Amino acid sequence: MNYTKNITSCKQNKQNISNLDKNAPDDSLLFSYLITPDTNKTNIKKSIIQNHIFTIKDTFSELVLKKYKDCNDYVNSIYIKQKESGDLMKLDYKISQEYKIKDDINYKNSYINYAYEKLETPTSIFTTNTLKSDYHPFSKNGTTLNPILENTNNPKEAFDKMVFDGYVKLEEAREDFYKQRVFRDDKLTKDKRALILAIEPHKTFVPHTHKLEIIEEEYIKEYIHYTIENHHKFKLGRTEIAIFEKAFNLVKDDYKIVYKDGLYYINDYIYFKVLEQKSDTEIKSISNYMTKYIEQTYIIDGEKKDTKKSSVLYSAFAYYIASLKDRYLAKEDGTKYKKIRRIRYARLLISKSVYRNIMTKEFIIFLKTIGKYHKQNMYLHITKLLEDGELKIYRYYKVDSNTGEIKKDKVYYYDVQIRHFIQRIDVMMNEVYRNCILNGQFKMVNIRKHIQIDIEKETHYIEKYNCKEINEIVIFDNDVL
Repeated sequence: MNYTKNITSCKQNKQNISNLDKNAPDDSLLFSYLITPDTNKTNIKKSIIQNHIFTIKDTFSELVLKKYKDCNDYVNSIYIKQKESGDLMKLDYKISQEYKIKDDINYKNSYINYAYEKLETPTSIFTTNTLKSDYHPFSKNGTTLNPILENTNNPKEAFDKMVFDGYVKLEEAREDFYKQRVFRDDKLTKDKRALILAIEPHKTFVPHTHKLEIIEEEYIKEYIHYTIENHHKFKLGRTEIAIFEKAFNLVKDDYKIVYKDGLYYINDYIYFKVLEQKSDTEIKSISNYMTKYIEQTYIIDGEKKDTKKSSVLYSAFAYYIASLKDRYLAKEDGTKYKKIRRIRYARLLISKSVYRNIMTKEFIIFLKTIGKYHKQNMYLHITKLLEDGELKIYRYYKVDSNTGEIKKDKVYYYDVQIRHFIQRIDVMMNEVYRNCILNGQFKMVNIRKHIQIDIEKETHYIEKYNCKEINEIVIFDNDVL
């Protein structure tokens, strides 16, 4: 096979930026490949890769739909026996999924609003990082094949390894970015910024990342400097930095910038997208708008589709990457990766598990009576009550009577205290039954019994909860609180 590689240079402030190679791969402006003549062999391998990508999507989509069906069947066979009344309440998977969607939207909106309230001069930065064409199977127009796949006897294996290596590179770049000085020395520490990070697939299942970060405006120069440095250090493909006009004006003189088609290029691969800012309210609105690209979507009835991609494919991608980790980065203990965590938040708010346990019917009614309950952004309001000290939450853990070890793998009780309201929540209060077929007959089988520590007799550990996870030890004995 004879081929030539046409390389677009990466010199800063390149004046002929209008001549960026139109044949470059979809997610990078770095390379294009001009293949001559042995085209039949090339087309065969191209077809192999196209079919392989289709098979990956189809296989892991089927896995996602099967898991959905299994969860649906399982949850719909579950009954909760309420301790006080003894009544059996049937669960509904569709309702639980709809609740999860609303809860996640509540969390995301609370998260963004909290960040803007907490910071003195907040600004948003939305960064997209892609991989160079070395990690993409085809050129932008899809007509030519990456030479890495061209020059191998096993193009399917080479494609999988290429995708995995690209995923690892993006992860390493992310980890290195947050080791920089600006994220230490009492600058952009975790309590002084908010982060929502997502890893997503292109049509070829090659990964790229989106990152929304809300920071104090005074650190914008350092943040942009390390973003660009990180791009060069890890030789990423294309980096888009979307920021507000005020923030852009603070950094634009630090770089030689070329304006083209509404974008401000530092070089062929790094550019700013400038957003107009009219008010603080608009900042929040734009931040919410930007995060719509990284919101998790769910399957409610079969394969529910959004405007861009199927929610099934998002999950299929997460399982596919996990399978690659099993192949190329196997765990020593032999356990398998289930799926990668596609969306991540930096911790600022009350954790979801604590929130879902304490929001009992009685607690919600009390919050309404004192004017502290809100239909929207309740994660935000509960977090602020905790920070103000008005709300106190305590967690109970069991202590091994022989070794004295605190068993922090399970919370047995929560104490919730606000004003004159006090409630002890028995986390395992309700027994769980499943409707199973045994010997050809439907029977109710107990799959979770009510097993709790006896706080009047057993040694236990009580911890005061706060959002920063720096917890205060309250008591460590066998007395009743």
